[in-house]
Amino acid sequence: MTTPPRKPNCLKKHSALFNKAIAEVIKRVENPGISNAVASGAMTDYSQQVGELVCDDLIENEKEILGKGNINEISEREVIWRILNKKLIEHAQHGDWGLYRNTIFEMAEILRSEMSLRDALQTYLEVCYIDLNGPNNTGGRRDPELLRMFPPFDPKQRASIAPGLIDIIKRIIKRLKIDKDHVKSDFLEHNSKIRSSLKLPLTAEDCWSTLEKEI
Repeated sequence: MTTPPRKPNCLKKHSALFNKAIAEVIKRVENPGISNAVASGAMTDYSQQVGELVCDDLIENEKEILGKGNINEISEREVIWRILNKKLIEHAQHGDWGLYRNTIFEMAEILRSEMSLRDALQTYLEVCYIDLNGPNNTGGRRDPELLRMFPPFDPKQRASIAPGLIDIIKRIIKRLKIDKDHVKSDFLEHNSKIRSSLKLPLTAEDCWSTLEKEI
């Protein structure tokens, strides 16, 4: 019998930090009286601490799964990224597209903290694309009637983009000194592939017409 992989305790702390940061961002969106610095600070705290949450059992677990012989071959960043990719697969399998979206946002935050601004911008724009398709969490439901009532994506009822996300995108665009045509080209090229992969109802072109008014 194959022994199931151990579940590292530090993953719970990792999720708790991210959830706290997201909560601050949501509060900022819902209450304009809260300073941008509060939300940004929460995300910065998360980005700075996330690397410290990679504990020995987590690295060992990844080493066993990957079959690598030398634990030192796996960087902390690599482990975190693998965890996030596994979360994406799990959320997609369960049809939890809101959670999937949150994980993409989490990846974008890490890229931004590393100053990989072009990759961060592309990933934030992917979040916008998913948001404009109105993601739902279906919890693995397969019943056709329930899925008609609560579809995986519902752009008519659930499409929205958080102002805080738009603000981040604007600041990155300004920092990179790129024009809107460049952003449009990257958005359409990348998210056309995302649509094909996730089977989203709205095209990248449909969503760009909405997004370009905001950025």
